[in-house]
Amino acid sequence: MTNKFLKISFIITLVFFGLFFRQDKAQAAILYFFPHEQTVSQSEHFLVEIRLDSENEFINAVEAEINYPTDLLEVVDLSQGGSFLELWVTEPTIDQQKGTISLVGGIPQGSLVVDGRVMAITFRAKAKTGIVEMRINQEKSGVYLNDGLGTKASLSTLTGTYHIDYPSPFALTIKSSTHPQEDKWYQDSNATISWETKSGALYSYQLSQDPLIGPDDEADEVEDSEITYKNLDDGIYYFSLKEKLENDDWGPVTRRRLMIDTSPPLAFEAKIGQSAAEYNGKYFVTFATRDLTSGIEQYQVIEGEVVYANAASPYILVDQSRKNPVIVRAIDKAGNITESTLPALPQIETNWTIFIISGIGVIIIVSGLIILKGKKH
Repeated sequence: MTNKFLKISFIITLVFFGLFFRQDKAQAAILYFFPHEQTVSQSEHFLVEIRLDSENEFINAVEAEINYPTDLLEVVDLSQGGSFLELWVTEPTIDQQKGTISLVGGIPQGSLVVDGRVMAITFRAKAKTGIVEMRINQEKSGVYLNDGLGTKASLSTLTGTYHIDYPSPFALTIKSSTHPQEDKWYQDSNATISWETKSGALYSYQLSQDPLIGPDDEADEVEDSEITYKNLDDGIYYFSLKEKLENDDWGPVTRRRLMIDTSPPLAFEAKIGQSAAEYNGKYFVTFATRDLTSGIEQYQVIEGEVVYANAASPYILVDQSRKNPVIVRAIDKAGNITESTLPALPQIETNWTIFIISGIGVIIIVSGLIILKGKKH
């Protein structure tokens, strides 16, 4: 089944749902990048979100193709965590050679969307300098209204501009003992951040979920060269810091990203199926859920003591006798887990003692009949 056929079927399904939740309004939508402009250093990892403003429209499907220059950027990760889209035709896909990212997703009952996250992309700036223009291909992108007809809204797109520069010689080195890697999600909601302070220097810092917000020109207190934030909500944070040496102006802003996800994927119910027309009548399991922050990293299927990682739905059971419960485990990118369990089938137990005694009895009877038959002759 081709992706094109899947997309058409998917949109028709969403249109069907839209018949019951029809809204009549003007037709417009804006797909854009956030942040839309940013300066990054060579080899730096940075995160860009694809966002949608439906402009007061009820929409139920989005498809998009994002174009980026492969000579300046490399895609490190795609995340659907926090996306308003509930269903996906396929997982968002990357073509690193062509420099494209493609996606198709939807909301069966439709929704108004204001600055809604479609997905997040982590890029790595290559060891070159230059200006990156990231675009959304309008010919291969669309936002569909929840009007019962699958009407394609008029679409505006905004370009993202990113400046890749040499690393600043004045950039500060910011570390975190609780969240050591910028591109990894952590379950710890307490974040400790540190840097090497200089004698007589002043520091101004800020923690925000907006990557463009920086510290002001007022000095903040720093104890033991580190700051601790407690009980942070789930999400992506940016710690920004700048330094003022004695008899000097404030230096450039250095940023460091923190990613926190303490919540497990949404509860779900795995379902068992069996059909003579599919998979030669074998038992299979279907499953799906969402994670609202970091996104689903993988599904695992556990049959007895065996764990099958990176499982995809539908999953054909290895043990068709179903003598053990089947556990489907959804794991998000921070390692949080939600499970759904399917009970084992009742098994017919064999009483080997009765079986052996019965067998011996049969042998004795047969032997006796043979002996009697021999005597008659």
